[in-house]
Formats: sequence, structure tokens, C-alpha cells
Amino acid sequence: MPKDRVPPAGDIASSDATSHDISASDVDVRSLEERELEALAHFLDSSIRLPGGIRIGWDGIIGMIPGVGDAVGLGLSSWLVWRARQLGLPRPVIYRMLLNVGLEALVGVVPVVGDVFDFVFKANNRNVALMRRALAKKPNI
Repeated sequence: MPKDRVPPAGDIASSDATSHDISASDVDVRSLEERELEALAHFLDSSIRLPGGIRIGWDGIIGMIPGVGDAVGLGLSSWLVWRARQLGLPRPVIYRMLLNVGLEALVGVVPVVGDVFDFVFKANNRNVALMRRALAKKPNI
């Protein structure tokens, strides 16, 4: 068995591999997934620069579309949380991310106030910051 792969559970005793072995390609894929989530959050929350250095994102703009805008934003933000869960983030971090998304969605349904809140709160950027902190504490599995 190659040194960079973890053996099946029944083969652990007969192998010199440990549970900490990880292939370079696994790390590359994981960091690629993290970068993709960071890029999505940036697109949704801060990809547009306004005069004065203020940054807004497409989530706030999409949210201004009556009826469907908030639902589309909620879907995109929820997908980011789902992908973060697939990266193995601990449940408390996922719950906090869901709280951020839920708060933004709940306030987002209020006309005008919700749109302003969406531009200011930036739930996706907050969630990526939570993801980074959690992954920095977690050893590569």
C-alpha cells in the first residue's frame, strides 16, 4: 500500500501507516475547495467597490429583486454552509454559520431595511472567516 494513503480499518494493525497520513493531492483538493468558498463569499458580499472604498456584493443586489431575490441569496449562502460542512467543520461552527445566514435572511425580507442590512452584515464573509479559524485549529485528516 502506498505510504500516502490510509489503509482500510481492518489493515491498520498490519500496516505502518497512521491515521495522520495524508496525500498531497488531498491537501491540494481541500485548499482548492476552501479557495472556491472564499471566492464565492467575496463575490456575494464584497466584489463591487463603490466610491469611498465601500464594498458591496451581488447577494445584496440580488436580494433587491422582489419575491425571489432573498430566496436566491439564501440558497447561495446555504450552499456555502453545506460545502463547509463537507470540509468537516465542527457542528458548533456550522450552527453559527447557519445563524448568520438565517439572520441575514430573516432581516432581508423587511423592505429597504433588509436590503441595507444585507449590504452591511455580509453573512458569507463572516462564515468564511469562521471556516478559516476552524480549519486552522483542525489537523488535516
